[in-house]
Amino acid sequence: MKILIILMMTLCSNVWASSIVKRTIWLNGRKADLYSPKKIVNKKAPVILALHGGLTDSEILAEKIKLNKTLIKLGYHGVFLNGTNQRPRLKKMKTWNAGKCCGSAFDQRVDDISYIKGVMTELIKEGIATKEKFILLGSSNGAMMSFHFACENNHLVKAIFSLGGTFASQECRNLDGVGVYFIHGKLDTTVPLKGGGKGQRLMGEPFYPHKKTVGILKKAGAKEVKTTILKTGEHGADTLYKAAIKEYNMDLGELLLHTMRK
Repeated sequence: MKILIILMMTLCSNVWASSIVKRTIWLNGRKADLYSPKKIVNKKAPVILALHGGLTDSEILAEKIKLNKTLIKLGYHGVFLNGTNQRPRLKKMKTWNAGKCCGSAFDQRVDDISYIKGVMTELIKEGIATKEKFILLGSSNGAMMSFHFACENNHLVKAIFSLGGTFASQECRNLDGVGVYFIHGKLDTTVPLKGGGKGQRLMGEPFYPHKKTVGILKKAGAKEVKTTILKTGEHGADTLYKAAIKEYNMDLGELLLHTMRK
């Protein structure tokens, strides 16, 4: 039975993959991966911008969260962005400057807010994105970056999907109209729900407890803040994906939409 289930999941995965066209594009000076359902290739459509976690990159995140089915169901383009290299030779290990975290991106004060804003402008100019507000999906450091960006540019963001993320900026000026949806692993020890965690070595101070992050976002005017906690989930997006399948019989994209609608 277990072999049969794995085989069925593999076949389904292949079907969804064959319905997606992947292209490598350059946006605002950095490489990005564009995933488009075949029906909207070369057509304008709303966009999910996906931001990887610290010390990974766009391709690693795409493989871990397998967003194809969700993109097809929604009729969205998925654009997986890249931060900057943690070290010059480590091209698969990138970070974002999310205000107070993480790594070399923060240390060098990389202006990732201007980068993402430029990406949005280019996607609209190139006829990929509609002028509809963007959805930001971030894993770990990428979720922190999503909050940092949206708190400064709430007029450009429809919703934030956070995978194992927390707030890691100095302040949140305005989140009016932005929905925030968390999926977090109960077994996460890198950015744990109680705060602190192993991941703080990239920031130099403890991460906020989840309740404090929720309070900050609500105070800033978030449209709504909802959380789904996965009992068997850890920090990695791949562990969250497996936990979502196990506990809800949904992949991560489906669970995020479920969290948004519940």
